[in-house]
Amino acid sequence: LHVRSRRQRQMCIRDSLFCVRCNRIEEFMDDVIEQRQRAIAKEKGFEMTDHSLYIYGVCKVCQKEQ
Repeated sequence: LHVRSRRQRQMCIRDSLFCVRCNRIEEFMDDVIEQRQRAIAKEKGFEMTDHSLYIYGVCKVCQKEQ
């Protein structure tokens, strides 16, 4: 069970893997990525209110069909 902090609940977190062949989308959350994004925003003097991360590639199912 992943318990989100109050700040995480306030932000609409959108991190996704997108298959360019079948258009499958798989959402995920990674604490290291979340921490790094907040650190970058802070370093740049930017107050982050939301974010999205899209990783484009070919899913396992489509790779097997090659």
